[in-house]
Order: sequence, then structure tokens, then C-alpha cells
Amino acid sequence: MAQLETHDRAQAVTLPDNLHWPGEFAGWRPLAQKTLTALDGTPITQASPLSAGRPIELVDFWLKRPAIETLYAWAASAAQYYLTLPDGREFLVIFDDAAPLDAAPVYETAAPSAATDYLVNHLKLVSQPG
Repeated sequence: MAQLETHDRAQAVTLPDNLHWPGEFAGWRPLAQKTLTALDGTPITQASPLSAGRPIELVDFWLKRPAIETLYAWAASAAQYYLTLPDGREFLVIFDDAAPLDAAPVYETAAPSAATDYLVNHLKLVSQPG
């Protein structure tokens, strides 16, 4: 079961099992590397594995309005959360500070209710060490 839980695991938002993470293997590498040039022209490369900072962008899934409201409230804090993906992998994450959640009602309505479905265009998280 896919879900996003508070760090103390007291609250959770259940996510659909058809989550899509299109950039899982694009644009991020688990290695920091820097190359400097010595006075004699010899390249000196330093590298170190990264334990965090991986962007996780989940796209194109539906949630009910109460789940959207919870995610918006959580995105306003600097707290850490546990993300469990449908395949069982778990990440300690924070919300990305640049537009962490973009969602809109599937069907426009003047008075959205708890039963209103929302299309989540993206949910942006960043992995943390732990």
C-alpha cells in the first residue's frame, strides 16, 4: 500500500497503487563529484556518495479532497515524512520548496465536498538522510 506518513507515523495519507514516478532514473545521480586542476595541469577528482537529496516527483493520480487538504497542510511545514511506494520501498522525505503540490478537481464544482475527486498533477518530495 502506498502512503505518506508523518515522522511519528501517527497520521497517514493513503496514495493510490498506480503512482507514477517518471523521473526515477533521470536527472539525479547518487554521487557528488568535483574535478579541479593542479598547478601542473593534472586533474584531481574528488567523489562522494550522496545519502539524500533525490527528487521524487509523483504525477497523475487521483485523491479525495480531505487528502489534498492534509497534503497542503503538511507541505507548509518543514517536517519529515515517510513515503512508502507501492513496491514497498520507503523513503524519508520532505516536501520540495518549489510548488510541492499541484492538484485540481477532476470535475469543476461550485461547492467541492469531501467526496470530490482531485487530479494530482504532481507531488514533489526530496529524500532525506535516515
